[in-house]
Amino acid sequence: MKKALFRTTVSIAIISVVVLTSKAYGDTYNASNFSELENVLFEQMLKYDENFDIKYTGSWDNIEETLQNVVDKDSYLNSNIKSV
Repeated sequence: MKKALFRTTVSIAIISVVVLTSKAYGDTYNASNFSELENVLFEQMLKYDENFDIKYTGSWDNIEETLQNVVDKDSYLNSNIKSV
């Protein structure tokens, strides 16, 4: 009985640590073009997600324009972001 209680307690502790720390480093998203990059950024900005990574493998030409397009999609984001 004591072993079962100990195992249950340890299992709950391990699950709690995994669940509580899984979001600490943020999620990682992939984007290979401007459209995918805009979609990922916009989705995360609407969620007010502060911790996320994007592995972007597309072109860097006009990247500032792409980032500004994300901000311009939503009037609330646009009014609250000072610069891109």
